[in-house]
Amino acid sequence: MSKITSLKKYITIIQKLKIKPHTYQELYNFLQRKFDFEDLDLKFDKRTFQRDINDIMTLFGINIFYDKKIKKYRIEEEETILNYQFLDAFEWINLINVMDQVKPFIAFDTRNTSGVEFIGSILNAIQNKHLVKIGYKKFGYENEIHRILMPLAVKQSQYRWYLVAKSKDDNEIKTFALDRMQSVEKLNEKFTYPIQFNVNDYFNDCFGVITAEPEEQPENILLSFDPIQAMYIKTLPLHSSQVIVSDTKEECIIKLKLFITFDFVRELLSYGKLVKILQPGSLKRTIESFK
Repeated sequence: MSKITSLKKYITIIQKLKIKPHTYQELYNFLQRKFDFEDLDLKFDKRTFQRDINDIMTLFGINIFYDKKIKKYRIEEEETILNYQFLDAFEWINLINVMDQVKPFIAFDTRNTSGVEFIGSILNAIQNKHLVKIGYKKFGYENEIHRILMPLAVKQSQYRWYLVAKSKDDNEIKTFALDRMQSVEKLNEKFTYPIQFNVNDYFNDCFGVITAEPEEQPENILLSFDPIQAMYIKTLPLHSSQVIVSDTKEECIIKLKLFITFDFVRELLSYGKLVKILQPGSLKRTIESFK
């Protein structure tokens, strides 16, 4: 079995288990039909399945285990979104192989993300703990500035990619939009990656890439959406902390816990009259001040 065929098998297993748990026989039957249809050779006995599970954990960081209570295999619930985004990327790679046939039926977003050409160099610098020197031009400024940074992570938010880094000048963690970068140079000088830093934890209580002051605390937020808009909010949550408090024919009330930052306020303003701020009062007054 080729490496590509093995990857297709792993992706298929993950996709099926993302939907719901399955028995080994259910997975086997589905894979058999899929591989027969695509005229591929399937190797999937119980011994190879255990090896597949180990390979999936190694390649994608997704843990599949046998749940004795329901007697089925399932994916461990606490998986990161990033792992699944890698799977989506693989699906797009497969699609490229037949792009000529399907291109007339695909409409891509016209907002191209610039700066992505720097991601490879930045990730290489992070992995090898090298300082980087960036050329950066802020919106509204004509002159390019240069910064020497300790790169810690990259983060995507609202169609843009950002570098999360410590500035060598003041040792503070800051974010830099890749679409405003003019250049990225990996320096020979190395740095010590902060042991306690985790990019997901750092932005856990944030809506986007804007963080709060150290003394601030995330707030409990109650929002009311009309029934139609609620359908979108339920399928694409505003934040990982989102919980549905009440869902009726008249309204859907959700609860969030995060910092009230400018990017979150801007998001709420985009919903106009489709959202009502129930709490806190300070957020309600902020929204009203823009009207």
